[in-house]
Amino acid sequence: MRKVVFTYDFPHYKTTIGLLRLVAEGYKPNIVLGAPRVKLNFYKSKTRLLPCSLPAIDPAKLCEVLGIAYQVMPINDIAMHEFLEGYKPDVGIILGSRILDEKVISSFKTGILNMHPGLIPENRGLDNILWAINNFEHQGVTTHLISKEIDKGRVINKRIIPVYSDDELYDMNMRNYEYQLNMMIDALRQISLGSHTFAEVAEDGVYNKSMRPEEESTIMYKFEYYKWHYDEITNINKG
Repeated sequence: MRKVVFTYDFPHYKTTIGLLRLVAEGYKPNIVLGAPRVKLNFYKSKTRLLPCSLPAIDPAKLCEVLGIAYQVMPINDIAMHEFLEGYKPDVGIILGSRILDEKVISSFKTGILNMHPGLIPENRGLDNILWAINNFEHQGVTTHLISKEIDKGRVINKRIIPVYSDDELYDMNMRNYEYQLNMMIDALRQISLGSHTFAEVAEDGVYNKSMRPEEESTIMYKFEYYKWHYDEITNINKG
């Protein structure tokens, strides 16, 4: 199974722990494609979901140590299209990427695996943890093979994440990362064994943009209620 991993071409926590986990579990990538940093032109929410400092290693250096081929390649560039057309990969794995176009997606025999930090299609888009709090919905992770429609495609698995009364926001976010990595390995194992099943996402659900100041102004108050009454309010909403 020829595996291509998409990452950012700069130190990034999910990239670092994701590559280490793939190698440790026996799913060493054949090549890593690092996307250069680009300036984002959308508003980024200010609520901090991560501890002040997390381990992150330059992906080129990490790949050198791990014996993985590494190449800097802008997302959706003609060079990427030509490379993938000739490389003929089986599976892609997203550990850091912008939106991939349809030509990139169709280059993969099985598809490109993404670990989305929310339930699809109920919670698509950005700031999934914050929007789940704001809307009193479950925290969750979805593994899916992406399509040209953002956060849709073919779902492999969805899991609800527990929330505890003594959680801080970064506790929930780090737990989300843990679920993403575990589910990534489960999905790759299913794909390699040919035992995976898909549920095509037919509904649009809700696509969220980044949370803006007017919503963020009340999120910490909602969070205190949310974490103390998580099971109760999410079950009510589910019903």
